[in-house]
Amino acid sequence: MGQMKQGLYTASGGMCSGMRSDQKTHENQSDPCVTYVLSSVAERSIDTMIATGESAPLIIHDIQNLLSPASLYLKTIEENEKLSPQGVENLHTIQKVIEDIAYITGRLSQKEGFRKPGTYERVPVSDLFREVCRMSQPVWSGLATSHITISSRVEDEQLSVYGVPAELREALVNCMINAADALPDGGHIALEACRKEKMIEIVIRDNGTGMDEETKDRCFDPLFTTKGYKGTGMGLAGAKSIIASHDGTITVHSTEGEGSAFTILLPSPPPSEEMEAEIKENKPQRRLRILCVDDDELVRRSLSDLISRDGHQVITSRNASEALTILEREGPCDAVITDLSMPGSSGYELASAVKHMLPHTPVILLSGWGYRMAKTESPHKDIDYILGKPPKIRELRNILAQLSQEGA
Repeated sequence: MGQMKQGLYTASGGMCSGMRSDQKTHENQSDPCVTYVLSSVAERSIDTMIATGESAPLIIHDIQNLLSPASLYLKTIEENEKLSPQGVENLHTIQKVIEDIAYITGRLSQKEGFRKPGTYERVPVSDLFREVCRMSQPVWSGLATSHITISSRVEDEQLSVYGVPAELREALVNCMINAADALPDGGHIALEACRKEKMIEIVIRDNGTGMDEETKDRCFDPLFTTKGYKGTGMGLAGAKSIIASHDGTITVHSTEGEGSAFTILLPSPPPSEEMEAEIKENKPQRRLRILCVDDDELVRRSLSDLISRDGHQVITSRNASEALTILEREGPCDAVITDLSMPGSSGYELASAVKHMLPHTPVILLSGWGYRMAKTESPHKDIDYILGKPPKIRELRNILAQLSQEGA
């Protein structure tokens, strides 16, 4: 277990490192603060996963509970600490990693399959390349005895693909790691994108060892690996599965001693879908009194800290019974934010009790099962808003700003 934890700690520290592309050498520059946050998440998650007698849903719920304070405190650090531009970009990368972990664990909880409809969106290729390079860098920076350089070129900055961002990042990161594995003595990886009729072509090219014909024919087969005990044989197989689920294709051209090129074709966004304008965070019009209910102390504290910094008054509670007692004793609140799964009464039951006591009090539900619940399930009659865990800060702030305007 110690080796497993150490591996995750190393990866967590690497996520905080700086990265420069366009033919520049990548170097690790860890931030001890964010490394500590992610290491704590890793340690508690691993301890839970190896405990006997726990079911997968409970493990998933616990992991997403742990991600919530990490996400919330990263936002607090960004807004309240003096960080360099590189430091801010590092935090953004870590936030993307946290969102992807939350998405993947949420995906595991869905019995219906790999993904559900309604999760597609326009994904700018330039953003995708930047995120993939930064997210994969901690993994492959230690693979080569010499330096690996990265370059990226996008035909048009407006070029976009249509899909699930977390899944597309996962597929491209797998291809990047495969390219880095082919560069044991260092070399170069190039990412390129251009339009091919109605599709977008993405090429990930390296000048590494290349593949023989047998390896090239089998590289997308599940469990096939040339890396011995170091490989799982699932990276490229997983990438192919993701690309296929997006109605795309992935092929490889490789020559021994010269390198490999993976060519991915993905659909561009449909013409009927207009580019969504960036959602701006609305500012609250007045100070709200908010009751936060969660059985996890870290979640309560981090959520309270973030909301309080926006000028609101926050009262915290460990469970539904305690929350109802507070409302009876101290009077109504402007909003109740509650976890879904708690010992005793659930968030649904608390919402029903709150609406019975105070019919006009808005209830915001936080679900450790992710954002798909908000998109695919019929809303509970007593729930006004649903957010995933970790909650997206901008969405939470916009909800609170809306509530402050309604009562102004």
